[in-house]
Amino acid sequence: MYNFLFLLFPTLAFGAPKADYTNLTPTKENAQTVGFYSNGCIVGAQRLPEKSAYYQILRPDQKRYYGHPQLIDYIKNLALKANKANLPMLLIGDMAMARGGRFIGGHVSHQNGLDVDIWLKMVKNH
Repeated sequence: MYNFLFLLFPTLAFGAPKADYTNLTPTKENAQTVGFYSNGCIVGAQRLPEKSAYYQILRPDQKRYYGHPQLIDYIKNLALKANKANLPMLLIGDMAMARGGRFIGGHVSHQNGLDVDIWLKMVKNH
């Protein structure tokens, strides 16, 4: 696993300073998480579609809208169920970057594509 992590993110393997991974694209392999939510990466991440009638991605310019396929399905299903229950649009905060790893700024979770910040603020749909 160490060699795999080093090949995917050399700086992550050595705990080096934060690097900018925002321009990477997901790998083509089957989805697999490596490491922990606060020190890991993801192979084969999927992108949460930016356009939805049931959720809105916050700060899409930061490219933190990738995750494990099961997480992507969970978010879509949760947003649909919330809509059917007449709840406001879900606000999707941080997820992982295309290959996981550390963010340049912000908190240290979301590195392996298994967690998401969902804002439960009750706002009107727009």
